[in-house]
Amino acid sequence: MKRDRSWGAVLYDPGDGKDGIRRYGLVHHAGGGHWDHPKGHAEPGETPQQTALREIREETGVEARLIDGFVLETGWILPGGRPKKVTYYLAERLAAGVPDRDGEILANIWLPYSSAREKITWDTGKDVLDQAESFLNKKF
Repeated sequence: MKRDRSWGAVLYDPGDGKDGIRRYGLVHHAGGGHWDHPKGHAEPGETPQQTALREIREETGVEARLIDGFVLETGWILPGGRPKKVTYYLAERLAAGVPDRDGEILANIWLPYSSAREKITWDTGKDVLDQAESFLNKKF
């Protein structure tokens, strides 16, 4: 059985120049109707990091940069028994843009940590957010 492999990122805006509150960018996935972090499959020739940044652009319209020192692999079993593996990076929002709505993503939202944690549908996504928040709190 072939494994499903994706790359994505916990996307955040540090809140500099606004109200000083860090916010996380989440996407509402059409397939399954769940809220989670941006992620997806690699295109031919892409590195994992390029995949994560492209998925952020496509799903949120945001230009971002990856933060060194945070890489988290997680996985679960998809309906039908196929294993899914996702590598998450941490990405800081640099500039807003227009998402490329191709039917995969219904909406996106920016929320402070506690609200983002409530909004994320699956425990795996909540755990990834918890680890990113902890990393950022130690780093900054």
